Amino acid sequence: MRYSQESALLNQPTAYPYSGDGLNRSEIVPDLSSDPPSLLITTLVWDGSEYLQGRD
Repeated sequence: MRYSQESALLNQPTAYPYSGDGLNRSEIVPDLSSDPPSLLITTLVWDGSEYLQGRD
């Protein structure tokens, strides 16, 4: 889920691709505020089965 600066829930689709090992590898959110619209992709970093961080 994505929130605006005013903490209001934004109604936009978000994709969470998984790898073959069942771990979430990224978060993909459309950025409708840019012209033309683009995608914001955050790559999730794992150490085995431990989540370490998200990187834009």
